[in-house]
Amino acid sequence: MEVISLNTKIERSETTITKLRAHIKDGTCPKTLRYNVRANITPDEQFKKEIGSIRKTAKHEFIRSLAKFHQRRIEHLQSKCTKVEQELSREKTETNAFQTRKSRTPSAPRDENIHMSTDVLQLASNIQAKIDKFTQLLSKIDDSKNKQSESYPSVLYASKGEREKGTKRNTLTVRNHKRRARKKNLQQRTSRETIELRKQHIKNLSDTQLTAEQISLLSRGLKFIPTPVMKENQIRRQLLSDFNQFARRMRLQYIYHDQNTEQHPFHVKSSWIPPIQRSVALETYLEEVKIKLAETPLVKPKNNLPPGEQRALKELINNKEIILKKADKGTTTVVMNRENKINEGQIQLDDRNNYQQLDKPIVRDTFQRVKHLINTLRQAGCIDEMTAKWFNQTPDPPRIPVFYTLTKIHKPTLVGRPIISGCDGPTERLSSFVDKLLQPIAQIQESYLKDTTHFIRFIESIRVPRNAFLVSMDVTSLYTNIPQEEGITIVCNAYENFHAQKPPIATKFLREMLSLILKENSFQFNGKNYLQTHGTAMGTKMAVAFANIFMASIEKEILRRSVNKPLTWKRFIDDVFCLWDTNKEEIEHFVEQANSYHPTIKFTAEVSQLETTFLDTTVYKGERFEKESILDVRTHYKPTETFQYTNYNSCHPAGVKKGFVKGEALRLLRTNSSKVMFEENIKNFRTRLTSRGYPNNLVDKIISEVKFAERKNALTQTQKARKRILPFVTQFHPSLPCLKNTFQS
Repeated sequence: MEVISLNTKIERSETTITKLRAHIKDGTCPKTLRYNVRANITPDEQFKKEIGSIRKTAKHEFIRSLAKFHQRRIEHLQSKCTKVEQELSREKTETNAFQTRKSRTPSAPRDENIHMSTDVLQLASNIQAKIDKFTQLLSKIDDSKNKQSESYPSVLYASKGEREKGTKRNTLTVRNHKRRARKKNLQQRTSRETIELRKQHIKNLSDTQLTAEQISLLSRGLKFIPTPVMKENQIRRQLLSDFNQFARRMRLQYIYHDQNTEQHPFHVKSSWIPPIQRSVALETYLEEVKIKLAETPLVKPKNNLPPGEQRALKELINNKEIILKKADKGTTTVVMNRENKINEGQIQLDDRNNYQQLDKPIVRDTFQRVKHLINTLRQAGCIDEMTAKWFNQTPDPPRIPVFYTLTKIHKPTLVGRPIISGCDGPTERLSSFVDKLLQPIAQIQESYLKDTTHFIRFIESIRVPRNAFLVSMDVTSLYTNIPQEEGITIVCNAYENFHAQKPPIATKFLREMLSLILKENSFQFNGKNYLQTHGTAMGTKMAVAFANIFMASIEKEILRRSVNKPLTWKRFIDDVFCLWDTNKEEIEHFVEQANSYHPTIKFTAEVSQLETTFLDTTVYKGERFEKESILDVRTHYKPTETFQYTNYNSCHPAGVKKGFVKGEALRLLRTNSSKVMFEENIKNFRTRLTSRGYPNNLVDKIISEVKFAERKNALTQTQKARKRILPFVTQFHPSLPCLKNTFQS
C-alpha cells in the first residue's frame, strides 16, 4: 500500500511539472501564482512599466522554482519507492526459501505468516501493473503538448473532487442552499435600502406612484445619457465627415498662418473650402490619418441601463400625465402632474401687472423691426459688414420663445421661477450685442462682484472690527420687478457717462435696442401667446448686465440717503454682503429705509455677529479672526441639495467626468479657508462620487492633485495662454476608441 501512495504522489508531481513547463513555454501564469503589488502612490507610466517587468519576471522565476521543487520531490519519492521495492524483493526471497524448507518438512505446522507473504506478493504485482499504467499515461501527457492555461489548484488537486464524493457533496449542497438564501435576503434588504437612498434625489409631487426601476432611473439625474444606438456605417460616416472639417481647418491654417489670428467678436463662419495644398508633408499626413480613421476598429458598447430601467425610460417618455424638471435650487429631480405644472405657470401669467395675453404671435413683426434697426446701424456706420452678417444669421421666420418654470421646493408654498427660453428668437442676437456694450459698464461699478472667487479674494483682504455684524441681503424677484422704462433710462445714462468721448453707437440706438428686447418680449405657454409688460426676462443674454447697472444706481441712492452706512458693501446681481460696526437696531432701520426707497425693489436681510451665508459660502469668525481679524469662509450647500452628480455610467466623454471632479475639488479648495474644513468637505465629496459609480483610483488621483495645490494659486485668476492647436472635434460615441495616437503618430 505504501508503494501505491508513493507512486500516486510521483504521478501528481510529474503532472504538475508538465503543466508548469507548459506555462513557462506559453508565457502564462496560473491565477494563484500571479504576483501583484500596489504601491501607496499615484504611479506614472515609467513606474507602471517597471512594476510590470518585475511582476512578469517574478511570475516566471516562481514557476521555475516550483518546477524544480517538484523535480526534487519526485527524486525523493523515487528513492523511497526503490527502498520499498527492495524490501519487497527481500521479503519475496525469504518467502521462497521458507516454502522450499516447508516442502522438505511436510509435517511442519502451518504458519499464518506464509499467507501474509503471499498477499504481499500479490500486492506488489498489482503495484507494478499500476506503475506501468501511470508511466504510459505520463508519456501521453508529455506528448500532447497542451498549451491551455489552467489554474494551479486544478493541476495539483485534479482528482480531489472525485475523492470527496458522497457525504461531503451532500453537505456542500446544503451549505450552498443556505448561502444562496442568505445572499438573496441580503440583496432584497440592500435593494430596499438603495431605493430609499435614491428617493432622496427625487421630489415626487405627482399622483403617479413611481416603480423601483423608475426611481433608480431618475436617481441617475436628468443629465444621464443612455448608450446611443447607431450602426457602424453611421459612426464611420460621421467620423469621416468631422475629419473633412478638420482637414479644412488645417489647410486654412497653412494658408493664413502668418496673418493676424485675432477673431472678430461677432465672427461669421466661412463656408469656403480651400483646395489641396502644395505641402507634401501636410497632404501626406491628412491622407494617412484619413486611412487610419477609416480602418479604426469599433467595439460594441455595453448598454449602461439594465433591462428594467430601459423599460422604465420608455414608460416615463410615454407618460404624458407628468412633467420632469430639475428644481430651482440644487440638483433634485422634480416630478409633477402636467396639470399642476401648467397651473404653476398660469398663476404667474395671470398677473396683469407683469404679463399681457396676445391674440396672435408678434415675433414676425418684432423680427422686421430688428432687421430695420440693423440696416439703420449699418448705414450709419455703427456696425461693420461682419457684424451685419452675424445679425442676419437669425432664422427666418424666427422661433417663438417658450415660457417655463423651475419649482422652488425650498419654499413653504410651491412656486416656480419664471424663465423664457429665447433661443433663435427675434431678439436673441440683439441681446448678445447689447450685452457686449453693457458688460464693461457693469464691471466698473464699485460694488460689483464677478463670482465667488472674486468675493473670497475681497473678504480675505480686509480686516474686520471685533464687534462687527455680518449682513447678507437679497432682492426679492429682481428681474421681474425692474420697471422697463426706468431701467432703460438708468442704463442709457450710465452708457453716456462711461462713453463720454466717443460711444460705439449713439445712445438713441441703444435705447431703441433695449426697447425692442424688453417691450417686445413675447412668448408662448400652453398654446397661448403672452407679452411681458414689466421687468426683464430671465433667459435673455443682456439681463445680467442690465440688472447690475440698474441696482448700482438704486444702491447709490439708498447709501447716499442713509445716515448710518455700512463699512463694506458688495453685490452679486441681487445678493448683497455688507459689514456693520454698529448695533442691530440701526441695521434693521437701514433695511426698512431701503425697502421704502423704491416701490418694487424690496430687500430681505440676515444679520449675525458670528456667521452669514453669501452665494455658495458661509462667512464666519474663525481662528484667523482671533489672530488677524480676517474672516474665514467654508463651503455652503442649500438644504435642498441632493448631490445628484453626473453618473459615471452616463455616456459622457471621459474628459467631461474628469473635468467635473477636478473643477468641484478646486471649488472646495477655494471656498474653504480652513485646512480642516477642506479635508472634511473633500472626504464627503469623495464618498458622494463613489456612490455615483466613480472608480476609487480615478477619484484619488484627481483629488491628490488638488490636495497638494496651493490655495492662493486657485484664487488667482490668470489668463491662459492660447495654444496654437487645431483640435479634432467629433461626435462622441462609446464605440470609438481613443483617437489621440491616430493623430499623433
